[in-house]
Amino acid sequence: MSRRRNTHPSFDPLDTMTRQLLFRRLRGLGLPQGDFLVAGSAPLLLHGFRHRIADLDVLARGPAWTMAQRLGSVEAAPYQGRSTVKVAGGSIEILNGWFPDWLVEDDLFDRADRVGGLCVMSLEDTRRWKERLGRNKDLADLRQLGAGRRRLAVGADHAPMCATCVARAVA
Repeated sequence: MSRRRNTHPSFDPLDTMTRQLLFRRLRGLGLPQGDFLVAGSAPLLLHGFRHRIADLDVLARGPAWTMAQRLGSVEAAPYQGRSTVKVAGGSIEILNGWFPDWLVEDDLFDRADRVGGLCVMSLEDTRRWKERLGRNKDLADLRQLGAGRRRLAVGADHAPMCATCVARAVA
């Protein structure tokens, strides 16, 4: 039996395993669906505009935040009075609110995308957040996002990251 190779130009088996591990760990926490949102740079990864992330940032509300508080010690986050719980050796950071505070959490959930069964911050909200923060890494992400959208707008025959890669990332 012949195994199919992924010929996607950005395919990196080690990087794919890292992504899978992060998302498996997140699912393994058992947080209630609909009460947590994958945020930070992960939406760019899941939509193919970024190839690597070091960790997962997760916005939790209600029952998900209550559960998160039992998973580790609650600490002050460095963002506008928010709290955080770091789990999985710090590779997953769960926050009880997003930043800056002009982003209303319930609105983020309402506009979220569904990717592989996960609630994921929309690309538009991710773009607005990164524009507002304006850190060097955010500016690089914004350039990548803009370039990817331009490729799609001019009729490129594939998305920046193939569907198979996205499926593997969240499996």
